[in-house]
Amino acid sequence: MKPGVAIFRTVWSPDQEPFITIQALAMRRYQATVLSREARRIDDTLTVSTTHASLRLLARLGSPWPYIKAWSGPVPSLVHAHFGPDGVAAMPIARAWGCPLFVTYHGFDATIRPLSLLLTKKPTNWAFVAQRRAMHKMARRVIAVSNFIGKSLISSGCDAEKIVTIYTGINTSRFNSVELDLGPRRILVAVARHIAVKGLDILIRAHARLAGIHPDIRLVLVGQGPLTQSLKDLVTSLGTSSLVDFTPFVPQTELPRLYRQSLALILPSRQASDGQTEGLGMVLLEAAACGTPVIGSQLGGIPEALDDGRTGLLVPPDDPDALAQALIFLADHEDKARQMGRAGRDWVARNFDVDKQTAKLELLYDEALG
Repeated sequence: MKPGVAIFRTVWSPDQEPFITIQALAMRRYQATVLSREARRIDDTLTVSTTHASLRLLARLGSPWPYIKAWSGPVPSLVHAHFGPDGVAAMPIARAWGCPLFVTYHGFDATIRPLSLLLTKKPTNWAFVAQRRAMHKMARRVIAVSNFIGKSLISSGCDAEKIVTIYTGINTSRFNSVELDLGPRRILVAVARHIAVKGLDILIRAHARLAGIHPDIRLVLVGQGPLTQSLKDLVTSLGTSSLVDFTPFVPQTELPRLYRQSLALILPSRQASDGQTEGLGMVLLEAAACGTPVIGSQLGGIPEALDDGRTGLLVPPDDPDALAQALIFLADHEDKARQMGRAGRDWVARNFDVDKQTAKLELLYDEALG
C-alpha cells in the first residue's frame, strides 16, 4: 500500500487552484487525499474529505478533531498544506497524527505585508501572522514555487535550510502543441483574476496602442473579479470595445486550444500596494507548453517562467508603452513569434513538467519519513 498524504486546504476550490490537483495526481509512490474544512466543488479526480457542517465552527477555531473525524482510512504518513495560512491551520492536525508537516508557499502568502493580512479580518490570516514562525519551526520542509518566493521566505525569517524550490509543474500531455493552429494568429489572451496585482489595465492600454497599427488583433480577457467593471469602463473609454472580449471562465480542458490560437499570452503583473507579488505565473507555463510565446513583467517569479528573448519577452511592470512595443514586435514578426513558441514548448518540457517536479517532491517525502 502506498503511503498516504493529506493534501490540506481549508477551502477546496479545484477550479480556482488546478495546480494543486495536477500535482497531487502526478504522485506515483504516494496516495494523495484532499482534507479540507469545506469544498466548493468535488469531482472524481481526487478523494476529498471535508468536515461535517456542524463541526466547522470548531474547525475554524483551530481544533484538529473535525478534520480527524472526517478522515477515512489509515492515518496519513504526511500532511502537506498549500499556502502559508493553511500551514498554520494544519499544525494541530499534523501534531495530533504525529506526522511530518510540509507547507507550500505560492505567492501572496510570502509577499503580502503582515499589516495587510491583519486588515483582511480573516481569522486564518490573523493566526498566520501570529504563528508563522512557529509553523516554520514545526514544518519538516517549506516548499517555494520559485526561487523568488524562497528568497522572500528567507527575508521573513524562515530557516533557509528548510526551504526547497519545487515548481508546481505543468501537465505537458494536456498542454501541448500537437494541434497547433498554423494559420494567422490574431488573438492576444490573458488568463487572470481581475485584481490589481494582475495589471490588466496596463494590458488594455497597450492593446489600444497596438490597435492603431494592427486593428485586426483582438484581446481576450479570461477571468473575472472585483475590477471587472472598471476594466470594461477603461476599454469603453479607449474606444476598443469591439476588439476586446471579456470571458469569465474557460475550463482547463479548453484552455490549450485557446492558447494555440493566440499570438501571445500576456501576464502584465505589478506589485500591489499591500506588497503582493506574482510568485511564478502558471499561465505563462501553460501557454508556452502549447507553443505560444509569452510576455510577462520583469517582476517577482515571472522571470523564472520564461527565457527572455527566446521563449517570450519580459517588460517593465506598469509600463503600457513598453508592453505595446512587445506586442507590436510579435505582431510584426510572426515567424519569430512561432520560433519563440517552439522554444517555449521545449523549455517547459525540460524545466516544468509536472511528473519531473513531483518526483522531486516525493524524494523529499521519502527523506522526511526516513
